[in-house]
Amino acid sequence: MREPNHVRRAVEVIGVRTGTGYAVAPDLILTAGHVVGRVKDPCRVRLPGPGGSDSASEGIVTWRADDLGHDAALVRLRTALWPESETATRFGALRGAQPIECVTIGYPSARVSPAGQRKIEEHWWKVMPSTGYEDDRYALNSALIAPLPIPVKIDASGVERRPSPWAGQSGAALLTGEEHIVLGLVISDPAAFPTGRIEAVRITALMEDPSFAALVNPKGRQIEGIPSEGIEYPNGVVDHREEISGLIGIAANLRSEQLPFVAPNDTSPAHPDQILTQLEETAGESGILLLGPAGAGKTRVCLEVGDRALSAGWTVLHVKPGEPHVTTDQLISVLDKLANPRVLLIIDYINECHGLDFPAIRHRLLRKAASRGTRVAFLASARPGWYFHPESYPARTLFKALDISPDAEHEGRIRRQIASSLAPTAVPIIGKNRFFELCGRRPIIAMLIAVEAETLAKEGKLSSIGGVRPGQLLDWLTRRLNEDDRLLSQEKQGEHSNQASSIAMQACAAMTAAMPQDRADVIACGTKVCNQDDEQAEHLLGALLRMGWVISTPVGLATVHDIVADQLLERTAIIPLSNAVRRDATSLILSGCLTRGRTVGRYASNIGRLLRDLDIDGRAESLSRFCETWFSEHVVQLGEIFGVYEDEGSYALGAAIDNPAWGQNIFNSWGELVGPWLTRHGRSLSARHLLYKGLKAVGPSHVKHLVSESLAWLECRRTSLEAGFVLGPLLGCDLEKSAAAQTVEHTLSWLRQHGTTIEGGFVLAPLLGCALEGDPAAQAVEHALSWLRQHGTTIEGGFVLAPLLGCALEGDPAAQAVEHALSWLRQHGTTIEGGFVLAPLLGCALEGDPAAQAVEHALSWLRLHESAQEARFVLGPLLGCALEGDPAAQAVEHALSWLRLHESAQEAQFVLGPLLGCALEGDPAAQAVEHTLSWLRLHESAQEAQFVLGPLLGCALEGDPAAQAVEHTLSWLRQHGTTIEGGFVLAPLLGCALEGDPAAQAVEHTLSWLRQHGTTIEAGFVLPPLLANYRAVNFGTAFLEDVERWISSHSMRSDVGFVAKHLGRQGLITTRMAALIIKGILDNPGAEDVAWRLTAVAKSIESHPLIAKWALIALEAHFSEGFENGGSVNARAEMDSLLEKLCRLRIFCCGISAARLDDVLQIWIFHPAALKCSPGSYYSATVSRVAAMVRSGRFSSNQSKELVAKMRSWTSGWECGPENEGWQRQSQAILETLRIAID
Repeated sequence: MREPNHVRRAVEVIGVRTGTGYAVAPDLILTAGHVVGRVKDPCRVRLPGPGGSDSASEGIVTWRADDLGHDAALVRLRTALWPESETATRFGALRGAQPIECVTIGYPSARVSPAGQRKIEEHWWKVMPSTGYEDDRYALNSALIAPLPIPVKIDASGVERRPSPWAGQSGAALLTGEEHIVLGLVISDPAAFPTGRIEAVRITALMEDPSFAALVNPKGRQIEGIPSEGIEYPNGVVDHREEISGLIGIAANLRSEQLPFVAPNDTSPAHPDQILTQLEETAGESGILLLGPAGAGKTRVCLEVGDRALSAGWTVLHVKPGEPHVTTDQLISVLDKLANPRVLLIIDYINECHGLDFPAIRHRLLRKAASRGTRVAFLASARPGWYFHPESYPARTLFKALDISPDAEHEGRIRRQIASSLAPTAVPIIGKNRFFELCGRRPIIAMLIAVEAETLAKEGKLSSIGGVRPGQLLDWLTRRLNEDDRLLSQEKQGEHSNQASSIAMQACAAMTAAMPQDRADVIACGTKVCNQDDEQAEHLLGALLRMGWVISTPVGLATVHDIVADQLLERTAIIPLSNAVRRDATSLILSGCLTRGRTVGRYASNIGRLLRDLDIDGRAESLSRFCETWFSEHVVQLGEIFGVYEDEGSYALGAAIDNPAWGQNIFNSWGELVGPWLTRHGRSLSARHLLYKGLKAVGPSHVKHLVSESLAWLECRRTSLEAGFVLGPLLGCDLEKSAAAQTVEHTLSWLRQHGTTIEGGFVLAPLLGCALEGDPAAQAVEHALSWLRQHGTTIEGGFVLAPLLGCALEGDPAAQAVEHALSWLRQHGTTIEGGFVLAPLLGCALEGDPAAQAVEHALSWLRLHESAQEARFVLGPLLGCALEGDPAAQAVEHALSWLRLHESAQEAQFVLGPLLGCALEGDPAAQAVEHTLSWLRLHESAQEAQFVLGPLLGCALEGDPAAQAVEHTLSWLRQHGTTIEGGFVLAPLLGCALEGDPAAQAVEHTLSWLRQHGTTIEAGFVLPPLLANYRAVNFGTAFLEDVERWISSHSMRSDVGFVAKHLGRQGLITTRMAALIIKGILDNPGAEDVAWRLTAVAKSIESHPLIAKWALIALEAHFSEGFENGGSVNARAEMDSLLEKLCRLRIFCCGISAARLDDVLQIWIFHPAALKCSPGSYYSATVSRVAAMVRSGRFSSNQSKELVAKMRSWTSGWECGPENEGWQRQSQAILETLRIAID
């Protein structure tokens, strides 16, 4: 029977003593240091099994842990005893707060055969993860009775020696019980525990030595976390105790026992005690996001808060960045297993935790935790460069930002503490003041410099520090490499040198840009930069490891802090002061990523982070442009790299899309970059991440290929919950008709399965924003209302309510939507997000109590957010409501207050336009006009200025403001006067009392506009004021032909009446125009403006007698239609005026036309709406004609009396003015004579 692998790898080691060892490579044995001699001393190794002790292999000690203060060693065999496949070793660390069973395999001296051969023994132990972490040890406990003590021995000096009963176990590997992951190395039994306990040094402590890590873990495999307490945390979720104990290298200085924490003032919001207090208050609702530049101390504050929370009885867990990303569902699963009612989740580097869905955290995780009685607090950290980028918005809905950047006094105290704790030898050599100067301002840089300076001081190499600049890590690395003659002296640089950085520095920058990653991949990146010199790359990486700037982590080799990669990249790629790019150096550094997809992804993240930070200071442009060009020049090679592995390629492409310099290139060269990956993996679930990223970032010119890929993916995945991540952004694209129909169909199908989940809201919002009609529109609204019934009070409810309220809703759906909105506002109406619901709600046709509530919510919101930029979204529609009294005054005052702050902003147009449309008087009116003119001085050339110019010209302006308004308008028209939108500015301009050159310019712009847009609907707004106010203009035949075409195209529109009226007044009606106008009446005889249209035609009847017949037909049709349908006519005496004009025309004095007009008149004069007065008008022809009809016996006696009485009353009310009083007296005389005659 063949022994298990872990047993075959346990060997007996015979050196200065006899103990145990464990094979970690085909020719490498891990053992206890006290078992063997010094480095290069020989020893022997015997294999397990029958006869094993007869065949010993020779070896030499190749490494010892003396510098680390631990009892461990490595023995290199002269001949490999195992195949490589049998010694592949995994390393781990226990975590949690409960004991876990582990195993050791050793050669105890208590088990010796009669022939003197030691026998192997496998032993089980209980190990508590936290016990012994202060000394980097594990305590192994066993219920077994220890072997009897070995007899006392007398050494050469005559002293009694009592060997341990566990003698021979030293050097045994401590392994997990099932997977045999190496956790540590047995080294001793503590004297205070006579039986049942031995101790092992933790493997993580040995890994702190880069030389050891390189020997036993050449591929840089991650240290695995082994959970206890029955809770198996997913990768990336770590217990706080484990997080603290896992801090190695320079990062160990984040522990208080290594470097005491220097707190800010006790009352400072950034003090850990104050932060914990805030977390206790906001647990279950929101979290705190620590903001600060790289190296400001965010991680340390997170750890300090974690320590305090742990002491206060919280369960504290850390969510780590890396792959695979920790997801929200995993966190929910972890919380389900915890018994503690208070849990603190710390998310350092939240910007790199791409698996977290922040809205889902807010409304799934927190809700579910609350239902179990668990209060969850969140503490996170990020740099300002990410926080102020739009991509952070989802996180901002969950977290409240807190800037923890230390002030000058606090920085000074931190530097002094770092100096005394980490550089006690170096400070006297350099001098305190000079040392503080070299440390710079950021704590992490000070720490890195202090550790390196102390190392050099102890090595006796700190006598000269010339050429080292304050806060510059690069200079210290240059010193280190110069010691090994790896950096040529002529490559040393001054502070502002524009000299090319050295190949060594470029390789270091490239390797840190590739982290975190396995050692082999980091080396591959450095080798490419070093002209395929892998030995050089190994050496440079070793230097970074020895300096502690690079460490081994669970996700591979990583910089101890991002600032290391940032400074190396910035200093090697950018020339100081000018910010120009070192092209050759940067190109070489970038070439280092062309090894595998994950490396490209790491580059994208690290360089993207640097670019965002540089952009804050306005220094990113040159480097960003160069990186963009480089990427576009390597699309084919990059596409091949992306396409190799499914998950890796998806991650790399997603990271590249997020990179501010590379993202657009993905879409510009979609076929070359993404095509290979999609060909192999385009229907996989991981394609969802890529499609989601792409659809959100792609421009209109590149959307087509993404849409087709997305639709093909949805055909396979449309029923999965993850399909929502593709549907949401896909609905937001400008889709062609066929693609839009498919997308809506997929969406409605998805909503039938997942429409009531919280994620459903992120699909409903863009769906409701689509131009839906018929059944799809009804289904979308119904799904939205169903979703709101479950989630309508959540903050995310606002994202569904806003587009829902923007739909053309009627009846019960409209009422439900408004009620949901008002209910939501009662909970969230004072939040900044409340504005996005208020805006569309105020735009609805509200009445009564809902209208009053909406206005009150808006005014309450404005009292809190009046100064916010977002207030414009509320002010615009609020000012458009029919407000009166105090609400109106408040709305205007809020608008004016907002304009005092944002008058110059482009977006002020959305407030100025509706404000000018209000009935303002006095000082508010003057302020509104002044704000508008100030805005126009900055933005008069903008296309959007039309929305301000129109309402401004409609105000009652005088003097200089009026002149300025006209001048701004003419200036705008010179740039945009021929656009279709120009008509909305021309119409109010033509209505102004213009004279001289401004009037001539206005007419010229109008005629030019009409030549291009004269047949459009919009021309109906321009023609009436032009014809009304510019009668002296010779419009010409071409103009009249254009008007004919316009009437022909829009004969059914009410605008025709206004145009016809003014054409008639100027006598410009042509036969064709008249025919077209009458045709429009016959097509729609019930229109209310028929009288106006026929009045315009009436003036041209005598010139065009053929029109008379058709005018009567149109009038008869109108009477019939209007009376039958109860239509209202003659509101402004327009029908009386029309009939008066017809009665005056000769063509209607005799013959058939006259008889037909009499018939019409007979019907009309008895209509309740007949016989009204228009100021300045008289109706003598009508009176004469009716009198003649009475005399002719057309009416009965009673009808005649009634009619004469009615008309006498009518004539007495004429307001015809002194110049026409004669006609009034004449008409009254005719009626009086008629009255006498019929009486």
